[in-house]
Amino acid sequence: MRVLLPSLLLVTLSCFQPGSADASQSLTLAWSPSPDPSVVGYNIYSGLTNHVFDHKVSVAGANSVTIAGLLEGNTYYFVATAYNAAGLESLPTGEISYTVPGARLTVTQTKNGVASTIQIASANLVRASWTLQSSPDLKTWSTLSTGSNSAVQVTVSNTFAPAAYFRLTTP
Repeated sequence: MRVLLPSLLLVTLSCFQPGSADASQSLTLAWSPSPDPSVVGYNIYSGLTNHVFDHKVSVAGANSVTIAGLLEGNTYYFVATAYNAAGLESLPTGEISYTVPGARLTVTQTKNGVASTIQIASANLVRASWTLQSSPDLKTWSTLSTGSNSAVQVTVSNTFAPAAYFRLTTP
């Protein structure tokens, strides 16, 4: 029995969650249903490497799924297959990818294993007004920089002791 392929379409993306403590986002994937009447569901495969899929979500009776827990700055790759009641699976669709927007923290210089400067840059253009803040304790926040409809590119001296936390907020 041949199961026909669905075509995977990216139709809806979630928005950045302002002040999100876990810095994760979600993505909704939708596809055209298979015309094969024996299809009872779809498997969505995802991974962080092109053509390498280490997660699977099975969806029965629907033509869309929301994938949660995507980390900012990471690129995720997806394919879909259709399956019938016997568990026979179609060949996968073509692969699509999605890079989760958001800020990424990178250390740019070190002396004796301690960062002397910290560069904070967004993976993508932030399409809103934004404020970059720092905190020594996750209670008191100080503004480092602001911007609007731009990428975040901020370098700060490491005067934070013993720890520093950063957050990017949008209205």
